[in-house]
Amino acid sequence: MARPVFAQDASASTPATSTGVAKTDAQNPPGEQPRAGTVTISEDEGIVFTAPGDVASLRLGTVVVIRGEVTHTEADGFAGNFQIRNVRLRLGGHVVKPWLQYKVQFELANPHLLDAIIKVAPSAIFQLTAGQFLQPFGGEFEPNPAEYMMPESSPVGSFFGLGRDAGAMVEGHTAEDHYGYWLTLVLGNPVALTGDVKIRDALGVARFQLQPVGKVPEHQAPYSGGDVGRAVAIGVSGYAGRLVRSTTRYDSFNGDFGTDVIGRFAQGVGSVDLRYVEGRLSMLAEIDGGWRKQIDNAPPNAQGLWAVTGTAQAGVFVYSHILELATRWSVLDPDLSTGGDLFGAGELEVAAYPFGSHAAALLRYGLARQSRAGDPITTLGQEWIHVGTLQLETFF
Repeated sequence: MARPVFAQDASASTPATSTGVAKTDAQNPPGEQPRAGTVTISEDEGIVFTAPGDVASLRLGTVVVIRGEVTHTEADGFAGNFQIRNVRLRLGGHVVKPWLQYKVQFELANPHLLDAIIKVAPSAIFQLTAGQFLQPFGGEFEPNPAEYMMPESSPVGSFFGLGRDAGAMVEGHTAEDHYGYWLTLVLGNPVALTGDVKIRDALGVARFQLQPVGKVPEHQAPYSGGDVGRAVAIGVSGYAGRLVRSTTRYDSFNGDFGTDVIGRFAQGVGSVDLRYVEGRLSMLAEIDGGWRKQIDNAPPNAQGLWAVTGTAQAGVFVYSHILELATRWSVLDPDLSTGGDLFGAGELEVAAYPFGSHAAALLRYGLARQSRAGDPITTLGQEWIHVGTLQLETFF
């Protein structure tokens, strides 16, 4: 399966010609007639406009996710909702030279700017990005919302996970993607707080990835797009600094796991993730752990908390490249110094990919429980939570 045009490497940003073969300025030497502009359309590359002489390009892509959900909690009984969860417009390309690139991404379902970057990519091993972008933490930071195995990322992912923020990043990878790295420094307002200029954060983030066997696709159900060979990816991530944090919550009105902003924290976190694909099977496991201490509105003698989260998921195609069965299990201990405060969730899913990896229908049942009410970090309460989800999604 081809790498999506919005993937984070230089090769994916080289403009395509009408023949499907990428060209650079070296293939149009001085004195040669500049080639005409082109327009290409493909499910992997989206719609690509290339100016005459390759002086600029523009790529248009989109992600659309529609969800219907039924929930049951002990407090509220049954509830249902329908959501246009994501309508994303993705633009990218290059100007003047293939190594001078840009990317802009908007979320139209809940209108706001997601990404706005300029990237200088003189080589695969060294690329410099500046702007607002998703921070490279954990094993699920690369897929778009329609590339997850489940309808969304792990329900415990928001405890330590990072969103988008403004800053600079140095990244690179070897020619065969055996090794890759991301180093970022951010100082800005998280996307969730773009209207609040009083809260600032400063954070250093690092991720290193090793792929000793093959190359693991970004899509978490890659067999839907064609045969997949054996591939393994091992990632190590971490960050430290001050940042705005949110609390895991369950919104019974929207029938969704989500987050509420609860203030600014000093925090240091480490993460290890493992991804494995071979034929019909794909798997992911991740453990995050670290320390955090609230800064805003905290008593003078407030102590920091050590916490840990874990997620494991697996999917196997049982009928051709079309029908997949998947499961995911997640756990969160928000304070290792106390007992009886675990949050756990289990999910089962049937997924259909009738037209390849770019369109899917996901049917998911989820069950979750928080062991202790009134926890200072999570607000899920002591009740059992049942969630039934039907999600339709597509992207190009």
